[in-house]
Amino acid sequence: MGLEWLQRVFGDTVIQFVMILFTYEREEECNTIKYDLKKNPVLEQLLEKCGGRYQTCNKMMNNQSEMRDLMKKIEHLLNENQQRHYTGVIIKKNTAGSGL
Repeated sequence: MGLEWLQRVFGDTVIQFVMILFTYEREEECNTIKYDLKKNPVLEQLLEKCGGRYQTCNKMMNNQSEMRDLMKKIEHLLNENQQRHYTGVIIKKNTAGSGL
């Protein structure tokens, strides 16, 4: 799974910087994504590991409301992490001694 790879490469603390973005082409797909999030144990577990952080967006990224929501969630994520972002310094600290 991709999340384990991120943790292996970048260290366990990378999770606090992760938000899952689900994209769709048609509105019906957005509703299916939201339904699947509630009914699919694999997706549910993935989101749980990421602190429940996700957003759905049209592939064209042309829905202003979705874009505002996404930007608010990114801002909230930054605030949760005291305005820090995942940097090369953090990567070096988290991968020291791992041979990467």
